[in-house]
Amino acid sequence: MHTTKASTPMHFSLSLTALKTLAEAPALNCGALSPLARIAPPPDTADPAALREALQQQDGGNALATLLEPGLLLTLVLDDPDAPALGSWIFASADGSGQGWRVEVDADALGLGGPVALRAVAAALSDWLALGGVGTLAPVRLDLNAHQCWALLTVADAWQGLQSLRLGLRLPGAPLALTRADLELTWTQASSTRRTGYAVARALLLTPDQDPGPIKDWLLVALDALERADLLVQLPGAPDQPDDSVLLPTDGLATLCAALAGARGFGLLRAEAQDSSVQLACVLGWRSPGGIALLDLSALANDHAELFLCGPETAGPLLDHLLGPGAVPADPGRLGARLAELQAKVDASIAAVPAIASAPTRHAAPAATPAGRYCSQCGAEVKAAARFCGSCGARL
Repeated sequence: MHTTKASTPMHFSLSLTALKTLAEAPALNCGALSPLARIAPPPDTADPAALREALQQQDGGNALATLLEPGLLLTLVLDDPDAPALGSWIFASADGSGQGWRVEVDADALGLGGPVALRAVAAALSDWLALGGVGTLAPVRLDLNAHQCWALLTVADAWQGLQSLRLGLRLPGAPLALTRADLELTWTQASSTRRTGYAVARALLLTPDQDPGPIKDWLLVALDALERADLLVQLPGAPDQPDDSVLLPTDGLATLCAALAGARGFGLLRAEAQDSSVQLACVLGWRSPGGIALLDLSALANDHAELFLCGPETAGPLLDHLLGPGAVPADPGRLGARLAELQAKVDASIAAVPAIASAPTRHAAPAATPAGRYCSQCGAEVKAAARFCGSCGARL
């Protein structure tokens, strides 16, 4: 039986100056899913030698070629103080088969670690969710437009904040109402800090292109839409604050907020390259002892989102589908072609770096031998004042 040697786990960090090599003319085109497409090259001089060093590591070439044009990108966001808040993985094949690599991006460098299999990412999320024993919420499906979706997430976050405040003050029961000021403060905190404890922040991390902008520009329209959907009732504010309306969630929204408060929040984005397009699937989720809530954001760019309340028997297969093999088969020649292109680019970049001419080496002159000290014929030591060599008789 033929066996394949397992790849040694590796991790290397590439400075942005090393990655700038790929952007210099003639620049290598990045795939639509490549993290490189979202990294601005620094003003510093490119460093092709660092890329060559990475290429020479075991599996380093495959990792860099995958970074250049991944077929599949997975991003996972967890509301978990004991785990990394945000993780991204790239796979050369659009169906997620073969080796994948974890990608870590910071202000100065990009890190690659792996190899990792798609099933390992799925198993990690499954272990974290621990769906066994979770109850089943009454099945609900709710269609939302984009503004309603953002408003609903903000209401859920604000509700949880008020609930935590009540627990801290040892007040019984759940919040009875919110105000527009509560929502504006919650949105500002979530959008500015991007802390993954906020559902708003998780959604913005997964769908940054769908950020609706300052909340005051769209909140009134969104609240009116939620009221028409019988999710809340708006009441005039206090006499001294007439613009700060009071928001009374209906029984359905209050039940939803209570279910989401204290739940384990997560978000999952799957981006799959398909010919010249990208297929996106994006889900925000909450796992509570009483059931699972899933908010499908895949069509948010088309002004549509869907909320599902269900149990693990429904949520499990849905998440497995997102983390399972895709529909596009692997192209075995594409990764090899990109690797050859990458190697040629690095070699050409290194060859183009002008050699630094080294200054001629100056050797120190030997110390002068005292006159008559050694015989020039036989090398015997002689007295300084001698006129003839005492060994061979030669004239000095």
